[in-house]
Amino acid sequence: MRYAKIDDAILSNVGGSWKKIAMVIIKVSSSHDAELLEDAEEFEVIAKHIDVLVAEGRLEAQGNVKNWRSSEIRRS
Repeated sequence: MRYAKIDDAILSNVGGSWKKIAMVIIKVSSSHDAELLEDAEEFEVIAKHIDVLVAEGRLEAQGNVKNWRSSEIRRS
């Protein structure tokens, strides 16, 4: 299931400069807007939303988005 609040939180934490995916996931997870999920699932769900936003062209990625610590994203 996809939550618009999570997409909005991701996009609000990503600007025009490259940011590590791991940092974006942590920031979105700790935001009050993302309290929709259980803690164990939260990081994976946020990462899946990032994958979809990249596939839709709303975010650009460099590196393997599955490797959160070494890949980066920015707004398209």
